[in-house]
Amino acid sequence: MAKKRAARKTASARSQNNTSDELDNHEVEKQLDAAREALRNAEKLYAQRQEDNAESRSFLEPRTLGAAIDDTLRLVRRYPGTGVIASSAVGFLIGRITRRIF
Repeated sequence: MAKKRAARKTASARSQNNTSDELDNHEVEKQLDAAREALRNAEKLYAQRQEDNAESRSFLEPRTLGAAIDDTLRLVRRYPGTGVIASSAVGFLIGRITRRIF
């Protein structure tokens, strides 16, 4: 009878151990899935930032004087009041600088 009890306890312990291992494996799988999802999100964000940087770099590339003048004229046509104020301020500064030089 003692042997039967010992055998039952051993079998019970093994089944609990197997159940514990299965739960641990399930938890590990959940964590791996979460890590994979986070990596996918990070890769998407990185690709988006690379595209944004490419657009920024194209704007910062060296431009010709004609292109800068065209951009300035486009801004003045779009915002005429701001253009008048900015040109007045630039004219005032140029006048002050040339007055001191000459």
